[in-house]
Amino acid sequence: MLLAACSGTSEGMVTQSAQPAITTSTSSTGSAPSSSPQTTIDVDAIKSDSICGLGGVVDDVGTVLEAFEVEQTYLGTTNLFTSAEYGPGAKDPSGFYYCFQHTPEGAVMAAMAAMTQAEALTGEALNHWDAYSIGPGPDYEEALAQDNDTSDTSDVRPSIRGFRVLQYDGSRALIDVAAEVATAADVSTVSVTVPLVWDEGDWKIYSDASLVSNTSLTSLSGYILPIVSTEK
Repeated sequence: MLLAACSGTSEGMVTQSAQPAITTSTSSTGSAPSSSPQTTIDVDAIKSDSICGLGGVVDDVGTVLEAFEVEQTYLGTTNLFTSAEYGPGAKDPSGFYYCFQHTPEGAVMAAMAAMTQAEALTGEALNHWDAYSIGPGPDYEEALAQDNDTSDTSDVRPSIRGFRVLQYDGSRALIDVAAEVATAADVSTVSVTVPLVWDEGDWKIYSDASLVSNTSLTSLSGYILPIVSTEK
């Protein structure tokens, strides 16, 4: 497959759910407090082209240099980062999460969610996520042909330890995700590059195997870890 932290999983295309399971943000990501009068409005910050209406668009070169706040939910025993602002903004009836903001932060959230869901989902949810999450690219047909393995990966538990934005231009992104991967045999820290493409209102995995790498890490220097909110 194109993406895996430790063991193989699969991907390919399904009708999306129109009902979001996570509350989405309706406020401008670039809005100033009412106490600070503004004479200009950042239109890109309030417009939306995401499939579930998440506001905010960065369709030019961008990056993320600082940690941002997230919440978390669980897929079984594996934690999944979420954000009302950046996504995921919707949950499919089968159980997978999707819809991310068209920004560098949204791409980061999509990459981290892909790492988590590739290993944590099983059964129908895995099949449907596989079908939805694959995007166009030079290896698209090959990826569709290969992505039919629905074997149980429940013995692999990835825990996100940080990210780096390697490339972002609004249409594509390349995100390096660091994760601690626990198996029945041992625990290791790996770096997985996740190529993304903006396709039909969401970040999908770009079908180019040459852009995917999986290497061991001995240090997390240079990686940014989102701040998990403690508010209930």
